[in-house]
Amino acid sequence: MAILLAFSLAGGIAVLYAVPMNVGGLSDSVAYIGAARNLAGGTGFYLAHFLPPERFTHWAPLYPIILATPAYVGVDPIDSAKWIDALTLACTIFLSGFIAWAYCGRSALLGFLAALSILFSRDMIEIHCQALSEPLFVVFVLAGIAPLLSYVESGNTKSLLWTAIAMAAAFLTRYSGAAFLIAAFVVAFIIPFSWRRLNQLTSSAITFGLIAVLPVGAWIIHNILVAAQFAGDRKFVVHSIGRQKFRDLFSTVTLWFCPEAVPNRLRLLLLAGLITLVFAAVVSASRRSRQSQDPGLRSTLLLAQTCLVFDVVYLLFLIMNISFLDADIPLDMRLLSPIYPVTALLLISSLALRRRMFGVRSILCIILFAACLSIISLNAMRFLGTARDIRANGVGFQTAYWRDDQVMKYVRDLPGSIMLYSDAPARIYFATRRPPYLLPEKFDLVTTLANREYENQMNNLAKLATQRSIIVIIFFASNWVNGPFPQPPELTERRGFHSLFRSAKGTYILSGSSEASDR
Repeated sequence: MAILLAFSLAGGIAVLYAVPMNVGGLSDSVAYIGAARNLAGGTGFYLAHFLPPERFTHWAPLYPIILATPAYVGVDPIDSAKWIDALTLACTIFLSGFIAWAYCGRSALLGFLAALSILFSRDMIEIHCQALSEPLFVVFVLAGIAPLLSYVESGNTKSLLWTAIAMAAAFLTRYSGAAFLIAAFVVAFIIPFSWRRLNQLTSSAITFGLIAVLPVGAWIIHNILVAAQFAGDRKFVVHSIGRQKFRDLFSTVTLWFCPEAVPNRLRLLLLAGLITLVFAAVVSASRRSRQSQDPGLRSTLLLAQTCLVFDVVYLLFLIMNISFLDADIPLDMRLLSPIYPVTALLLISSLALRRRMFGVRSILCIILFAACLSIISLNAMRFLGTARDIRANGVGFQTAYWRDDQVMKYVRDLPGSIMLYSDAPARIYFATRRPPYLLPEKFDLVTTLANREYENQMNNLAKLATQRSIIVIIFFASNWVNGPFPQPPELTERRGFHSLFRSAKGTYILSGSSEASDR
């Protein structure tokens, strides 16, 4: 326990080292920070990064609520996000190591391997240096897995209660918590199903479901009442998932285990080998557990099965979500980070099963231990490089690329009376705390549906430009030919806008006023 706490402390310190000032962020980060500022300021649960203000319904509410809490005593959410990131990484390291130790034969070595796999993960340090909900989400998921395993083993009602509370918190942090809630339900009630225990399982399942679902159910009712949306602007529309999503999935997962320099074919072989070893270990242990009364084997097998269910259900959930609700979801490092600790526990528990069945000195176990140590050593070097790079250059919108951009300086110097439009309001707000209006979109990135009012909206924008002294439009996706926003030629040639300048990074600033253009 003392060594696990030391590893956890090292993870928290690593975050504070990598983020000497403000955390980085993405578009979602800006939504969380802005909503937290509005909430603490008493203006309600509204987005702050673009005009006119909209209700905060596209995201689950718990993370911005936690960010807003220190703001009541004068701590800005972007400052509290750094300390939340440090604390959550420390908790994730400890929980991963503890679960591996408790369910892998009380092996300190396996517990340390699990903890180090989190501590030295390049993806985890990068995620924990940004104002994102994933770090908090991962903690709640792991905090739910521990009592879930205890409930399946012992049938303890208190353990089921704590599992339901943790899953409810995860669901309130991210809507994708529904996947882990489904996975927990499968592990707790479907896999151990027995007709003899039907009444007991039914009553426990109802209790579990009510506790886990009621909080987010209340939030969804709130969304419908205030904005007529159950979860933002998501609609049931069939989307083509495309090959690129699966390429991103493959790239992200394989980079957990090997460097970028390794060829794709070799990475594919490594991934196939790991999957084969995991399934072989689980199948072999399942057969042996039917003939053996070894409680240690059963305990480790339960952990492996639980992690396998959580991984599969989460991936299926993401694919279904992309296919029918939100086409803009990427299968990248950020979206897959919640299953990284679960996958690490799956591999560690598979190694523990091999060790239990064939002995510590078996050739296969020795090879697997050597492979684990090699992967952790390689990841440690990549982790150190990433931490230093983030400290020097920032991450997300906090990188020097955006922080020192001449366009941001231009926006900061603009008088408050000037109307500002942009295709990337989040980037503007993150750097300047000034919310622009969002440019009309040709189609919705979430639903992929065309905007039938686009022409009218663009005509109204051009008309508005003639009535006001200046309207500045900033293009961050100027090379996105098939993107949802209008390109500079459309505005200059068809709408009468004037080009002020183009930055070295390809960002345009246009004005609706010829006087401003002359200046």
